[in-house]
Amino acid sequence: MMDVIILRLGMVYGENDPNRRFLNTIEQMRKGVSKIHLSREMSQWIISKGYVQNISSGIILATFESQANEIYNLAEETPVTEREWIQRIATQMKWFGEIIYDFEENSNLNLQQNLLIDTNKIRSKLGYKEKFSVEKGLEKTISWEHCQ
Repeated sequence: MMDVIILRLGMVYGENDPNRRFLNTIEQMRKGVSKIHLSREMSQWIISKGYVQNISSGIILATFESQANEIYNLAEETPVTEREWIQRIATQMKWFGEIIYDFEENSNLNLQQNLLIDTNKIRSKLGYKEKFSVEKGLEKTISWEHCQ
């Protein structure tokens, strides 16, 4: 049997993110819109996320420190709602507009199902800890987006 380590990652954001997960929010704030429109369902959705440089550090840690045949989840310790992500970006960008909940979500996403992973195992067994705070990760992400 081959020795393996499985890492299940939260949604990765940051520099060089091909999906540019926060682009829409950053662009609206950069343009100085006074209101960002969001469905109530989307605003309450919670997805485990991780800043790319923290995720890469976790991958390296698991590669060199883990026993074989282990499975770890890797993301930020405390997942928050999409509304809270927008508020964090607003703080970083010094945007003082308003988030408006004025339409019904019309997407193929099941927003009734949060996408959460428990990272306690990688933290307790391997001592994983983020090297960059959420604020620093967002600062670097926003800066990268401004250069694109």
